[in-house]
Amino acid sequence: NIEMLDLLTMDIDLSDFAKAKGIDSTRLYTREEAKKLMGVSEKTIWRYLKEGKLKHVRPPTRQGIQILGKWILEAYRLQKDGA
Repeated sequence: NIEMLDLLTMDIDLSDFAKAKGIDSTRLYTREEAKKLMGVSEKTIWRYLKEGKLKHVRPPTRQGIQILGKWILEAYRLQKDGA
C-alpha cells in the first residue's frame, strides 16, 4: 500500500530529524529553543503558535510558553508537508 509506505517514510524522516537535532519528544522546550530546532524565524514561530500549527502551554508558575518536543516534531511534519 503506497499510503502506508508514505506514512512509514514520514515516521523515519521524523525520527532522523529528532535524532539529528537531539529532540526529546517528552521534554518541554522554550519558544526560542523550538525556533532554533526547527530552523525558522521568530515571525514564523509566532505564526505557527497563533495558527495552532505549534501546540504550546503557558505554565502558571513560569513566564513564557513551553512546547513539548512531540509538538515540535508535529509542526516540523506540517512544515515539511507544506501545510
